[in-house]
Amino acid sequence: MSDHIPFHIQAEIMKRLPVKSLIRFTCVAKAWKSLIENSEFISNHIFRPEHMLVTFKDQKIVSFVDDDTFPDQGLVPTLPRSVHQHSRIVGSSQGLLCFNAFTDSNQPNLGYISRTYMTVIWNPSIRKSIVRNVSIELYENDETVFGFGVCPLTYDPMIMVITQFHKWPVKVGFTGLWDVKVYRLSSAKWKSLSRNIPSKSIRVQCPQVIVDRFIYWCAEQRLTTDNGLRRFHNVVMSFDMTNDSFKVVDLPKEFSMPPSKRLVHF
Repeated sequence: MSDHIPFHIQAEIMKRLPVKSLIRFTCVAKAWKSLIENSEFISNHIFRPEHMLVTFKDQKIVSFVDDDTFPDQGLVPTLPRSVHQHSRIVGSSQGLLCFNAFTDSNQPNLGYISRTYMTVIWNPSIRKSIVRNVSIELYENDETVFGFGVCPLTYDPMIMVITQFHKWPVKVGFTGLWDVKVYRLSSAKWKSLSRNIPSKSIRVQCPQVIVDRFIYWCAEQRLTTDNGLRRFHNVVMSFDMTNDSFKVVDLPKEFSMPPSKRLVHF
């Protein structure tokens, strides 16, 4: 583009260009490279067809563009080397994908497992990824759920890990304590949350759904009746990425009782 065109006009033009062109433009000028790799630019990129990733049991992942050419597609994306063969997709947000996998180191004398999670944030448009690890000590029946999202106000990607430590076997009931850690790309460090943590009677379930600034999960809440019996009912738990707060929402009576359920964003 001509130097006579103001840079903000150049940026508006580039927002409307396909990704392949933008990748080539990162080699033209440092200013363009900085702009194109900026998280706010990526979020506002207009020429972004909706992609769907389909995973198979043989660990293959296929990408489809949701348009009229759907029946004739089948692109197999080149995943980062850091994505483990048995990684699972945590979620996607603002064009970024998050994967994680884990390795265990048994501590038989101490009665717990030292588990290290490797989490990968991948931008398939510019073919770049980062890897972040977190180690957690887990005892029998402890559960861990991951979340991922990009804050729509700051455009800052974040990873969160929720660990629920149980005192008794799961069949007796969910009576564990919560440990919540959040990693933001801008700070490059893990932060423990100690306020606005949900009740220990809540059990969170994968997978997640993102709507605007909220990450949602299906969950179960343990209730104790007047005669001392325990029962469970379905709820939805949300996490607000703008202020690090949780909220639990009751479902209509018709959907409040088990079996399990699944959230869908439409």
